[in-house]
Amino acid sequence: MIRVLLPAAVVLLLLGYFRDYIFININFLSGVKYYPNIETDYKLPSQLSFLNSFTYEQLYYGKFFVTLLFSAAFLLVSIVVIKKLFTDSKYIKWTVYAYISLVVLSGIFYSYGMLFDDFNTGYKLSRVFMGFLQSPFVLMVLVPAFKIAEKNNSQ
Repeated sequence: MIRVLLPAAVVLLLLGYFRDYIFININFLSGVKYYPNIETDYKLPSQLSFLNSFTYEQLYYGKFFVTLLFSAAFLLVSIVVIKKLFTDSKYIKWTVYAYISLVVLSGIFYSYGMLFDDFNTGYKLSRVFMGFLQSPFVLMVLVPAFKIAEKNNSQ
């Protein structure tokens, strides 16, 4: 199991670092574009200079798409880990169901905030659930749960 989990941990760590790198720079650039008269020492890294061509609105709404991309990347890593650790394909389905459920739950909270004029609460809660999807959290819950299920099924 360590042969699977150790490389997965490294991949998840690198993926998480890359995700933070992208979002930190998008957020800083968004701030610079939203408040053009503010003085800052912020410098966009040259490898992300293509982001300069986007407007504030494009950066803001683009973060939703980037969030889904990173969630999909974490899902893919999770599927690979689950596939290597468990022979029963139902665990892959349950992993996908878990991710879809969290996306739907996030959407429900976001919609609640929009519909009931409580955007701050809805947005914060939706970000919490989307944050789970962009971290090793789901995998850290599913692997032990599947191990227990596997053990119970063999008895």
